[in-house]
Amino acid sequence: MKKRRLEKGITRDGLQSLTGVPKSTIAHFETTSKISFESFVKIAMALGYTDEMDKLFMEAKYSTMEEMKTIKKNMNRKRGVRRS
Repeated sequence: MKKRRLEKGITRDGLQSLTGVPKSTIAHFETTSKISFESFVKIAMALGYTDEMDKLFMEAKYSTMEEMKTIKKNMNRKRGVRRS
């Protein structure tokens, strides 16, 4: 993200103004790659990655045929499974 921020000519102060994410959090993220999901989304959107964020969860992802069948079966579910 630091590379993208610099390419756009945005300072950490500027990114803080755009996102509301503290400058210290941005600096920590740029050095450690650790950040909350909420802050990550705010930064990604401010840097123009809205379409990529949307695409991230658009398609079901599976690695086995069994998992694919389960996903297809549950495609229209609105709630999780109740546990007793």
